[in-house]
Amino acid sequence: MAKQQNFSRTFLILLTIGVIFIALISFVMATPKTFTVQETDLVKMNPSATDPDGDDVVYYFSAPLDKNGEWQTGYDDAGEYDIEIIASDGVDRSVEKVKLIVENRNLPPIVTEKKFTLKEMQTFSMKEFIEDPDQDALEYTFSTPLDSNGIWQPGYDDSGSLVVEIVVSDGEFDVEERIEIEVLNTNQPPKILESFSEETVYNIEEDEDLDFHVDSEDADQDPLTYKWIFDNSLIIGETSSGSYYLDFETKGQHTLTLIISDGLSKTTKEWTIDVENTNRRPELALIPLTINEGEKLVLDLPDLDLDGDVLSYSFEAPLDENGEWTPDFYSAGTYKYDVSASDGQLTNTETLKVTVLDVDQAPFLEVPDKLEVSEEGKLEYLIESYDPDGDEIKMGIAGLDELENVEIDFNNKEGILEFAPSYDFIKRKGGLISNILNSLRLEHYFLGKRTLPLNVTSCGKEKCSSKLTKLVVYNVNRAPELDNLVDQTITETELAQFVATATDDDGDIIHYTYDGPLHKKNGDWQTDFESEGEYPITVIASDGDLVDTKTVTLKVEKANRAPKMVIESEEYVVNEGEQVSFWVTGEDPDQDELKIRLDNLPLGASFTDGQFVWTPDYDQVRNRSESLWNNLVSSFSFSNRKYNSEQKVIWLSFVVTDESFEIVHPVKLVVKNVNRKPDILDYTPIHTVDSTKIIAPLNEAVSFQAIAQDLDSDNLEYTWDFGLLNEGVKGTDTITRTFLVPGKKTVKVTIDDGRDTITKSWEVEVVAEEVEEKFEWTDYELELDAPTEEFIVTTYVVE
Repeated sequence: MAKQQNFSRTFLILLTIGVIFIALISFVMATPKTFTVQETDLVKMNPSATDPDGDDVVYYFSAPLDKNGEWQTGYDDAGEYDIEIIASDGVDRSVEKVKLIVENRNLPPIVTEKKFTLKEMQTFSMKEFIEDPDQDALEYTFSTPLDSNGIWQPGYDDSGSLVVEIVVSDGEFDVEERIEIEVLNTNQPPKILESFSEETVYNIEEDEDLDFHVDSEDADQDPLTYKWIFDNSLIIGETSSGSYYLDFETKGQHTLTLIISDGLSKTTKEWTIDVENTNRRPELALIPLTINEGEKLVLDLPDLDLDGDVLSYSFEAPLDENGEWTPDFYSAGTYKYDVSASDGQLTNTETLKVTVLDVDQAPFLEVPDKLEVSEEGKLEYLIESYDPDGDEIKMGIAGLDELENVEIDFNNKEGILEFAPSYDFIKRKGGLISNILNSLRLEHYFLGKRTLPLNVTSCGKEKCSSKLTKLVVYNVNRAPELDNLVDQTITETELAQFVATATDDDGDIIHYTYDGPLHKKNGDWQTDFESEGEYPITVIASDGDLVDTKTVTLKVEKANRAPKMVIESEEYVVNEGEQVSFWVTGEDPDQDELKIRLDNLPLGASFTDGQFVWTPDYDQVRNRSESLWNNLVSSFSFSNRKYNSEQKVIWLSFVVTDESFEIVHPVKLVVKNVNRKPDILDYTPIHTVDSTKIIAPLNEAVSFQAIAQDLDSDNLEYTWDFGLLNEGVKGTDTITRTFLVPGKKTVKVTIDDGRDTITKSWEVEVVAEEVEEKFEWTDYELELDAPTEEFIVTTYVVE
């Protein structure tokens, strides 16, 4: 017991000193120390601290310091850094803030290259090879041949090696360098001294020779080669002069290009050769022509001559202004006519020979484009023909071989055609496609008529005339005929069904239409409880064009209907101990008297005048689980009804009856488990009448007891709580406590049935004597070490 008292006093003293220690650290650390270094210096922090408990102290450093408190700065690290140093004993920690200033350290300029190789005529800039790491403004001094900006372009005579001197300054450092430059020889291109034309445009006419030459030299005395190119085509190679003929097709502007090469370099010069047009006399290549009488003579003459000039023509009669002539059938013979062509400047005339051959004329034949007749009709037509030369003619008609009932009578000048088609001339083919088209009423577009091509000929002595005509036979449709129909009698809710049949002489697919309440297409009608009565039914049979109609009678007799139960909901959810109530009524479409009953009334429930009322007791649900979710949602009635999985399902069977039907309507009733809290029956010790506290002597045992019961017979768990630093004690309704520290105490017991809890508390006054203790702190020291100087800072000393 004495050891417990000493421990309590020691703990309170250590707690008080710890609070003072933390406050002093916060005060001293509030003002950060400042240290200044330069780039490339090594920074090293060596803190020192003493822990009052003698615990090992571990130090932590923020960036840019590493885990050892060190940092090697570089040339790019200038700036200010806020650093935190943390001293920790594993439980508590102290923070020291330090500001570190890193100043910039200047670097001299750098010449990146000291030897260069150039070509003659290549521009060189020395400044491109000078850098300053600090981006300082630089001043330059260059020796010749570099100019004041360090730029030089060597000429063709500057090949060789030389050394130049440069001085670069950033204001602190002056860097002097000697730079070697080697200039390589560069070949000089050939040079043109004189040419056949100093002008860039050279004028010449078609049908002339283009003469050209050039004089040139090479400064390096290299041998030269020449290429003369006319419109991208090489015309002369190797020589400095030449000639090129310009024919009558070269009118316009052309390009003459000269390329002179010394083997390494090339010199190029171009001239525009403007060639003017030279006019030529028009040419006529007329060949003898032979045509027949009645044939049109057409001369195929060019519109343009060889120079592209527009030609105009004149012709000797009987040729017209266009050079055309159609000899009649009495013009057989040989003829010569003059034809002249002019381009507007020059004219050329030649003679055209024409031979006209004798031609026999074909007979004249008059036939209409179309001959028409309908089925069961008769066609009579007169065909006329004659020969202009008076020759005897013969007539014929091709395409009538497959026809029946056809008669033809021909004589020398006319023919008579007679034809009488029957109803079967145009018939359905039958089969899948034919039936589909007929059902869709589309086949008549294909069977409306039948067309036969006929070729009528009339021949004279040599030639024949023929004409094509069409014999069109139009289809004649016949109406369908309905078979006999009988009246029907059915009862409400039965299916009314009529099936009509008919015949069609054309073999057409027949569509049937029904009126009244029947379905228009299939003749069905599903009656209901409102269908009583007599209905006249009209049936129509149609082949798509013609129809047949008949009328029958449908009688529908009355039928009884089942009643219906009316309940607000199919499912009700209720907690144990809560009342559930709802109404049950019935409806009958025939207004019959109804009776309603409940076959399985729960114990304690009532069903009177259509109202069901029941309050389920707390013993309905016995399957309580240890689910954390159910424990959570059971705290409130609403959430318990909605989410608790501990339940019991009861099905209620309600029955409604009329004179013919008995209808069962089940209703689902879900009862949710409701937990009842424990109840404290008795407890000790009992507070005195004149005080709410219990006086307990120091170091003496006091017994506490709480006796409780649970109406759900749940197992109860007791948890005793004695305040700070005392863990709860579980598992008993009675406990004995000895208080080792004087003062005000609270004793509380919590009784838990696994879902709900109740508590009981006692206020206790413990009598104790005062005790004084003293705790000493050791010194705490923080040391920082930098490469250029050391800083020792004593933070505080507490005793």
